[in-house]
Amino acid sequence: MLNELGLFFGSLLDSLIGPNLFVPGEPFLLAAGYQLYQGAIWGVAAVLLGGWIGDQSSYWIGRRSGKRLLSIVTSKRPKTRRSFARARLLMQKHGIKVMLFSRLLGPVSWFVPYLSGTAKVSWLRFTACSTVGLLLGVGQFVVMGYLLASGVSLGIDVLPMGQSLALFVDEHTLAITLVGLFVLVSAVIARFCRRRRAYLIPVFALLCLGLMNYIHFFQNSDDNLDKANLPNQSVSISELEMQAYPGAHRSIRLK
Repeated sequence: MLNELGLFFGSLLDSLIGPNLFVPGEPFLLAAGYQLYQGAIWGVAAVLLGGWIGDQSSYWIGRRSGKRLLSIVTSKRPKTRRSFARARLLMQKHGIKVMLFSRLLGPVSWFVPYLSGTAKVSWLRFTACSTVGLLLGVGQFVVMGYLLASGVSLGIDVLPMGQSLALFVDEHTLAITLVGLFVLVSAVIARFCRRRRAYLIPVFALLCLGLMNYIHFFQNSDDNLDKANLPNQSVSISELEMQAYPGAHRSIRLK
C-alpha cells in the first residue's frame, strides 16, 4: 500500500502546476512499470490516477486564478519562462493537438493543463484530450520500466560478463546508492549554495561513509539475523557413521 501511495503522490506532483517544476515524475512511472513486470498492477493504476487528478487540478487552478499564479511561479524560476512561452504559442496554433500530445513534448507538458484552464477550454474537451495524452505519456514510461525489468531479469545473463555485473551490483547496492546520493546532493550544494556552504560536501561525504560502514559491519551482522527463519541443522546420533582409519584419529562422517 505504501508503494502505491508513493507512486500516486509522485505522479500527482509531477502533473500539478507549481510542484511539477521541481518534481520529476519519470522515476515513479518507471517504478510502476517495474512493478507491473512483477505482477502488481496497482502501481500503474496509482500513477494514472495521480496524473489524472494533477491535470484536472492544474486545469481548474488556471480556470479560477488566471495567469496570476503562473507569473509568481515563473518569477521564482526564470528558466521556465521559455517553456511557458512555447506552450502558450503551441496552444494558440494547435490547441487540441497540443492537449493530446503535450506529455510527449517535454517541459511544455508542465503548462498545458494550466493554460487550457486560463484559455477557458471546455472541461469535457480538455478531459477527453488530456486523458488520451495521459495514457500516451504515462504509458511510454511504464512500458520502458517493464522492458527494463524484463531485460534485467532475463537478458543480463546472456550479456558479456552479465552474471559478474549482476553479482557486483547486488553486493554493492548500498555503496552505489550512497555514491549516487552524494553526487546529487553535492551538485545541489554547488549549484545553489556556492562557496558559502562548500564545507557541507565533505561533511556529507563523511556521513555517507559512516552510514555505509555502520550498515555493512553492524546492521547486517550475524547478531541481527532472524535466527527463527534459519534452517534447523541439528543431527541425531542415528545419522552419524563411525569409521576408523589406520594411523589416524577416529572420525565421524554424515551419511
